[in-house]
Amino acid sequence: MLDIDAKLSPEFEKAVECLVRTHEAVDKYTACHGSFVGVLVEVLATTMGASNQGARTLNYASRLHDIGKISLEQNLLHAPRALSIEERNQVKGHSLEGANILKPNNTPFFDLAADIAATHHEYADGSGYPYGLSGEQISLAAKIVTFCDVYEALRARRSYKEGMSHSKVVTILTKGDDRVSTKMFDIRVLQAFVKIEKFFEEMYDDMTHTHH
Repeated sequence: MLDIDAKLSPEFEKAVECLVRTHEAVDKYTACHGSFVGVLVEVLATTMGASNQGARTLNYASRLHDIGKISLEQNLLHAPRALSIEERNQVKGHSLEGANILKPNNTPFFDLAADIAATHHEYADGSGYPYGLSGEQISLAAKIVTFCDVYEALRARRSYKEGMSHSKVVTILTKGDDRVSTKMFDIRVLQAFVKIEKFFEEMYDDMTHTHH
């Protein structure tokens, strides 16, 4: 059972929507990424036993996972070329920057959002950043967001890459490739995804068609 203790009030929903619109105004290229990830997170969290309220709370908290990117230069985020090591390290700083933005609000909801912002690039096998956490050092909520973040990133078209089909992404997530290892993900999250991957495809395609 996935327990999300943080409560989502109407005021918090509106606050999150304001923050998301602020991010979108700065970063138009990935304007829908946070919202898409949030919807997928809600579906996956429900499958893993979260209550409807808990899954919705996690949806909204996860929409803020990349808020730290507002501190970066946009030409760095969307450069149609390989980044230098120094530039990659700058981009990686968005995780802790996001946590710094969210944490001072000091409520269970924003504490949850800050934890997700800080750890959504941590992987179960310890290969992520910024801390190289592994296993149970990472919250299950954050692991769900991480998985959905990778799914959306692979599906999405960006200035530096084409989007992938759902079937190709499923193969990568369940079998791995030269960049993605299945050990990066919590086995419980991966198993839940496999159960509902067709629904994931429908949800994602509906969202992208609505957006366009």
